[in-house]
Amino acid sequence: MKRSRGKRLGITARRRSCLSRTIPREGRQRGSIAIQIAILLAVLLGFASLGIEIGILLWTSRQMQTAADGAAYDAAMARMHGYPVHFATEATTLAAAAGFVNGENGTTVLVNDPPEEGIYAGDSDAVEVIISEPQNPVLASLFKSGPWQLSARSVALLDINAVACILALDPSAVAAVTLRNNAVVTTPDCAVAANSTAAGALTLDNNATIDGAVNVTGSWTLSNNAAINGNPALEYAAPIADPYAGLALPSPLPACTGQNASAGNSGTLDLSPGNFCNGWKIGNGGTINLAAGTYYLAGGLRLGNQVTINGTAGVTIVITDGAAITIDNGTRLAVTAPGPASGEPFPGIAIMGLGGPENVTQVFSNNASLDIEGALYFPQQIIDLENSTETAAGGCTQVIGWIVILGNDVQVESNCSAVGTDPLLFATAVKLVE
Repeated sequence: MKRSRGKRLGITARRRSCLSRTIPREGRQRGSIAIQIAILLAVLLGFASLGIEIGILLWTSRQMQTAADGAAYDAAMARMHGYPVHFATEATTLAAAAGFVNGENGTTVLVNDPPEEGIYAGDSDAVEVIISEPQNPVLASLFKSGPWQLSARSVALLDINAVACILALDPSAVAAVTLRNNAVVTTPDCAVAANSTAAGALTLDNNATIDGAVNVTGSWTLSNNAAINGNPALEYAAPIADPYAGLALPSPLPACTGQNASAGNSGTLDLSPGNFCNGWKIGNGGTINLAAGTYYLAGGLRLGNQVTINGTAGVTIVITDGAAITIDNGTRLAVTAPGPASGEPFPGIAIMGLGGPENVTQVFSNNASLDIEGALYFPQQIIDLENSTETAAGGCTQVIGWIVILGNDVQVESNCSAVGTDPLLFATAVKLVE
């Protein structure tokens, strides 16, 4: 038995020896290292794949931000130029061209005017675009369940830096603003604006010149050495809102005043504010002196040759029945509008017409001198400055009419808000701000 057991032990030892000779120790070690390398390669490949996924997410995010910036900028530009009218369409179209189609694959392109967040929230001169899109990475989902939501936001701001001194409100007329026969707008800070969408909404002829900026909702025509020298000169631009659109006559009007408002040649009228139901009439060489306040006129304003109106203490003259103003040669209107702290109902406005028929032409002509600080405002009527009429150099005259005509050596000098006129502001550029 002992021998037999010894034999068996010997056989077992020899088998082990054979196995040892069959698989050397170095081989066994190399097999273990191969397994480790395979595991390490799998881990490295996993990290590489994760890195590629993260890179794709970062690249998509960058593309999305570029699309949001371009969409916000183009939307603001479209709003500045007034085309397309629904400027949000411009934003969604550009985003779609960049691969982010609103409503497809969970993508949203949101256009807010004004912005709903950030430092420009509520600013009516800014446009906000937010693009968001879900992503479904494979490996990155190990660290965050559900889809990854990428988003990009951009805000573009209209650069409001131009001020008009002449504005025509008619939305469709050809020659809504006309300059002809050496008429000039000489001051660079006095822009000319026409809200008409017509071709030729602004018409310049026979050496007429504009040295300030131009903002035309339609287009302009130039002929016979006419020139627009200002910058910027914008065609197909957004219309400028009427800053006085909410004004209305008091109801009822004050009772008719008992003051005498009629005088012959070389006569003088010293008047106080009130409702002049029969208008004013004064002969050649006459003078009208006006105390501070508001003057309501029905029945017309008829001034002879060389008449002077002195109303520099803060005066508004209101034509209430649409009657035409009649001004003869050499009349001088020295009228300064009441300021915003005056308590008067129409601060910033020197002469205006409210009520009465449309398309009456108010003519200021024949060497008239308009020493006016404030606005000439006739929103339903035609303002016609003719025959060497000029506004005072360095003055603050603002001209707003349904249609505006300047002809025959008329000169318009400037515009300002020193007496409380509401500025006719418009954008000339767009910038990205967020």
